[in-house]
Order: sequence, then structure tokens, then C-alpha cells
Amino acid sequence: RVDESMRSTICELSDDQARIKASWKRPQRTTIILREVKEGTTEDDIKNLLADTDYKVQSVRSDVGQTWFVTMSTEDDAKSALLHLIGKTLN
Repeated sequence: RVDESMRSTICELSDDQARIKASWKRPQRTTIILREVKEGTTEDDIKNLLADTDYKVQSVRSDVGQTWFVTMSTEDDAKSALLHLIGKTLN
């Protein structure tokens, strides 16, 4: 039997307390990836796509190949913002 006094943030006892199992939780998916964004687009242009919402944008950054990463504060905000962006266009 496993000693219950052992506490860890990376593993935990099974329900029957006979085994150790990983206590892994899926990380939140908070990043929206925008691809093939028109060249010359600015960070403000991307932020303005969500300006009429209450979703909290944590960060916006461009990357290689006209790709932008928009990080939201929560997974729910990211899902809602993604649905909001469907059909939107820049400029």
C-alpha cells in the first residue's frame, strides 16, 4: 500500500489508494491562430477585430508566413472569440 503522507503535484493515489497515477490536466487552449493574414496588417488591426466584444485579449503577435497568434485570457474566451471571428475580414 502506498503511504498517504506522500504529497505531489505531478502524481496522486488511485481511488483504491493502491497505485500512483499521474495528475495531468489538459492545459487550457487559449490561443487563436490566424493564417494567411494580409501583409501589412498591424497588431491594432487584429485587436480591432475583437474590439466590439468583452473577450479579454492577453497578447497578439505575428509570426512567419503571415500568421498571427492571439492569446485570450481563458479557453471560453478563445472559443467565443473564434466563433465571433468567423466571416470577419480585415480592412
